[in-house]
Amino acid sequence: MLPSFTPNEQGAGALAPAPRARLSLLDSALHYTSLGWHVFPVAGIGDGRCSCGRGCGNPGKHPLTPHGLHDATTDRLQLARWWHRWPDANVAIACGPSGLAVIDVDPAHDGWASLGRLHDAGYQWARTATVRTGGGGVHLYFVRNLDVHNSASSLPGVPFPIAGIDLRGIGGYVVAPPSRHRSGRSYVWLGSDTAALGPLWLRPPPPPPHLRPRPLLEPTGCTRYGLAALRDEVDRVRRASVGCRNNELNRAAFSLGQLVATEHLEEALVWGTLREAALAVGLSEVETERTLTSGLNAGIRAPR
Repeated sequence: MLPSFTPNEQGAGALAPAPRARLSLLDSALHYTSLGWHVFPVAGIGDGRCSCGRGCGNPGKHPLTPHGLHDATTDRLQLARWWHRWPDANVAIACGPSGLAVIDVDPAHDGWASLGRLHDAGYQWARTATVRTGGGGVHLYFVRNLDVHNSASSLPGVPFPIAGIDLRGIGGYVVAPPSRHRSGRSYVWLGSDTAALGPLWLRPPPPPPHLRPRPLLEPTGCTRYGLAALRDEVDRVRRASVGCRNNELNRAAFSLGQLVATEHLEEALVWGTLREAALAVGLSEVETERTLTSGLNAGIRAPR
C-alpha cells in the first residue's frame, strides 16, 4: 500500500503533522534513545545559514563530532553533554546501529513520480513512521529486518532507476525532527514514530549459484603494503576535523592513486572504501565523488 499521505501540488504530504507537544532538540534526541535509536549531533541552521559558519556543501546536516555517525550513542549523559555544548545542533539518527532502513523521497528530483512508479510496478510497503522533511519530501522509516546499505536514485531490490529516491541503511544517517532545514522549515513527524518491518523487496536478489564468488582472505590484485596504506588513509579521513575532511580526502585519494599506478592497489577498491569513509563523516555525495575523481586521477598520473 501507499504510505499514509498523498503528494499535493506543493510537493508536501497532504497528511497534517500529528498533534504532539513540541520537544526541544535535546528532549527529542533523548526520546529517540528510548526507541533504541543511536543519536549524534549535526550542524544546526540559524538565519538560513549553517552553524559551522563556512560555505559548506551540506548545511544543517554534517556531523559535529570527530567520527560522525560512528559516535552515535544511546548514552543519555553523552547526549546531554553534546547539546549543552551545541544547544542548536540538529538531531541525526545513525541507521545501522539503530536497526533502521529509511527511504528518502526528494520531490526536487522527481521523487513523487518515482514513488508512484514503484507502486504501479507492484512494490508494496506497510504504513510506517513517516517524517516530512524540511525540503518538502518524506522519510519512510522501517525496521531493518534485512541488511541494506546506502543507495542513491535506486533501491537494492528494484531493477530500474528511481530518480529522487535514496536509501539510508548501514553506514548512513538521517536528520530527524524537530531539526531545522536550510529552507527554514522543520522536520516533522506525520503520525506515529513506530516503524514497520522493511519490505523484503528492499533486499537485493541473490546471485545465481554459478556466479557466487568464493570468499577471499583479501582483495585480489593488491599487495599487503597497499592494503596497509589503504587502512591508514581511511583512518585519517575518519579522524579529520570539521572543515578539513575534504582536504584530507583529496590527500588520501592522491596518495593511494600513486599506489594504484604501481599496482599495489585496485582503483575500484580505493574508490569504494574512501567513498564510504567520506560519506560516514558527513561529506556530501557530490563533493565526495568530485574530490575522489580529482585526487585519484592526479595520483595515478604521478606514481611513486
